[in-house]
Amino acid sequence: MENKFDDLIQIGAIDESAPMIKATREDCSTSKLNAVVNHIVGGKDNGNAKIVFCHYRGEIDEIKNRLMRQEMTVETFDGRTPQHERERILTTTECDVLILQIQTGCEGLNLQQFSEIYFVSPHWNPAIEDQAIARCHRIGQLKETRVFRFNMAGFDTAHDEPSTTTTATLEEYSIEVQNAKREIMTILDE
Repeated sequence: MENKFDDLIQIGAIDESAPMIKATREDCSTSKLNAVVNHIVGGKDNGNAKIVFCHYRGEIDEIKNRLMRQEMTVETFDGRTPQHERERILTTTECDVLILQIQTGCEGLNLQQFSEIYFVSPHWNPAIEDQAIARCHRIGQLKETRVFRFNMAGFDTAHDEPSTTTTATLEEYSIEVQNAKREIMTILDE
């Protein structure tokens, strides 16, 4: 159900802040968010600061709450974050996990203190993800940078088998668009 809400919010068909949607989303537990949180918590003591890129405020809040219940220090940076708070987070805060809304945190930031990068959902423009990675993987990075992407596969509920359609989910479509754009850039670079 959560994935359907994300798809509808992404295309602007529903407002994620609507009380009915908000209440329903709060009750939902998704396998993808479980996987993201479990992976982060599994590496809790590995000495690597983690940065998580999300699209939706609801995702940000849910991941933050789950990680804090696991006694991790978490900061968030999204469209709701005032400028003075953004500066504090980026210059003085040492936290286990920084969760950023990809549209507000992928350009022009120096985040080399983070060496594990998590993408909760793919962005349709691969350059946005490349910029996000470049915030961490740059001069001054002292550790190997690792990138983790979490994508849901579509399925055919009538047959309980993988879907035969080309693009069963918005995430799969985004990945197809990314691959096509990367192929075009490869051709142009030659």
